[in-house]
Amino acid sequence: MKIEICEQMLQSWLMNCKLCEVVQTNWMISPLRDIDSTDIKNVENLMKDIQDKLNATLDTELKTALQESADNDSSEEYLIESDEIVQNQKKKKRKKVQKLNIIKKSTANQFIRQCEIDVVGTKFNDGVAERIFLVDTAFHKGGLGYHDAVATVLKKIIRAILVSTIIFGTHVPVSVIFAAPKCGPTLKKQIEDVVDSLRTVIAKDYPDTIIELYMNENFTENVYKPLKEKIDSLNNDNDLFMRALNLAKVAEENKDLTVSESKKILTKTSTITSSSKTPKNTNQKIVFDILDDLCKTGKI
Repeated sequence: MKIEICEQMLQSWLMNCKLCEVVQTNWMISPLRDIDSTDIKNVENLMKDIQDKLNATLDTELKTALQESADNDSSEEYLIESDEIVQNQKKKKRKKVQKLNIIKKSTANQFIRQCEIDVVGTKFNDGVAERIFLVDTAFHKGGLGYHDAVATVLKKIIRAILVSTIIFGTHVPVSVIFAAPKCGPTLKKQIEDVVDSLRTVIAKDYPDTIIELYMNENFTENVYKPLKEKIDSLNNDNDLFMRALNLAKVAEENKDLTVSESKKILTKTSTITSSSKTPKNTNQKIVFDILDDLCKTGKI
């Protein structure tokens, strides 16, 4: 199985900063899980309600992008990696969407069962679930690289909200989180604006569900730094991200030690002088005298 370092980081963050007792990566609904037909009908109604409200708040361009992402689920994890792919996307004619329909090509049951959440964590209090965290992450070194990124992020959040109502119920508060350490400023603003609209849409029906975005400096301040501060107090060999941080810390300490020792050696050797007078027309004798002193004192 491919290990995603950002998922490992958020898993560690849920355990050590949010104090979740149960954490799982790559969470999916079991294919053997029966979903009640009433729940499916409720999802259809909720999805329609969300879509109607989004249609009233989103502009045509964003609705079109979201519709394209919904029409082809495989495009969610598709990254633009070459000029050829970029050119093909530019040639593609985009049909303007006036009315959004996210589950156009799939039933509500399929829409729910296709859900995969990167990290799920549950925090307990006196044996009772206090809060559930549903986290999706994206780490692309050059910036958020999804095709139709705004649509993809929005769809992930909506799907997580709907799944939580079926699997976890509505009696436990839920935090739906999207985290990305690097995202271009224009794209970041677009995602934030659309998510703000979604928050308004779900506020009435999901009062105990909050949507959080951790991107760029917000990611560093609220995820990375709090986790890094706990490095000295943790000793968990199963926590891959904290092990990686510890490894980096040891390597940095070795680097500092090497620099310090080098300066010390340079300081000592720079004070060595010859006890003999410098002969005329040659430096040979002074060099040999210095080497002889070094050998006798055990410095080389």
